[in-house]
Amino acid sequence: MAYAGSMDAPRLGAPVPPVHLRSAMPELRTSLQPRILYATPEMADFVKTGGLGEVAGALPRALRSHFDVRVLIPGYRPVVDAFAEIPVVARLEAQAGVPPCDLGLVETGDGMRIYVLLAPDLYDRDGTPYGNVAGDFPDNDLRFARLSLAAAEIALGADPAWAADLLHLNDWQAALAPAYLAWRHVRVPSVLTIHNLAYQGLFPRDNLARLGVPEHAFQIDGVEFYGQLSFLKAGLYYASHVTTVSETYAREIMTPNPAADSTGSCAPAPARAASPASSTASTRAGTRAPTRTSPPASRPTTGRASAPTRNPSGASSGSPSRGAPSSPSSRASCTRRASTSRSRPPRPSSPRAANSW
Repeated sequence: MAYAGSMDAPRLGAPVPPVHLRSAMPELRTSLQPRILYATPEMADFVKTGGLGEVAGALPRALRSHFDVRVLIPGYRPVVDAFAEIPVVARLEAQAGVPPCDLGLVETGDGMRIYVLLAPDLYDRDGTPYGNVAGDFPDNDLRFARLSLAAAEIALGADPAWAADLLHLNDWQAALAPAYLAWRHVRVPSVLTIHNLAYQGLFPRDNLARLGVPEHAFQIDGVEFYGQLSFLKAGLYYASHVTTVSETYAREIMTPNPAADSTGSCAPAPARAASPASSTASTRAGTRAPTRTSPPASRPTTGRASAPTRNPSGASSGSPSRGAPSSPSSRASCTRRASTSRSRPPRPSSPRAANSW
């Protein structure tokens, strides 16, 4: 399937028609409403494990009166089974070790348009979106790298009829999207919403190549978190803005907490404090809290998807529920602190270079 219509070469000296910066879109834009892609690993219409699914089912609909909003969600079995037919609007090719998939577009009864990632090998499984009774799925890095990469590709015009002006990304599962754009030196505004800081998407460094993550990004100012790759850290660093589900939770994760040894892990640097976004408090990505030379005691130590697996009721095995952590010790820090023996690399000179959005 072609992504855009072909254009005959213009005659010598003839004016060249303008081309969309991110896609050669054959259709004229019929609405001046900003286009928002809401990327989420769950949505209450089809599947949810807690508050994230509820928000994903309500917020995009609330924004429709002012914005042209579409949702992006993996094609889990309940999602695919909810529709008699799912028209395919694009083919998303494989990138590094991230498998290819088809991009479907459906519409709910109330007119909400939803992109569905059609990749049965990744998403057609028993259990929750993240695992089953045996634990987290071992390929969750690929499953949600595919979600993040799809969000970036839609912003670049993978659907010839629609390209996002803004990406709204939710939790670690979609947090690599702004990083993929930055590594391609493409500037698309993005908002990352943290629903639960305890879930960070931690994987071994050995997974960098198969996810298409460049080696130069594996550093304190990038995706590295105590020697592991962190999806959430990538989103915190590369996204234009970061929001939380409430001002209370924003203050909580930005406040020093000796009991959890998190020392205000998301506290913004003084020169980078951001203004509130929507109704939530926000903070610029790429910030760092005071020096600490040892990892937090509550940090997950495995390279699996994140903190403990959630079950369908929203609870997690041996951990707090999908919502805000129930105790300080359950909260993991989101950015690695600089060791006193490790100097900070210089920031790029450009104000919006690949590592500074």
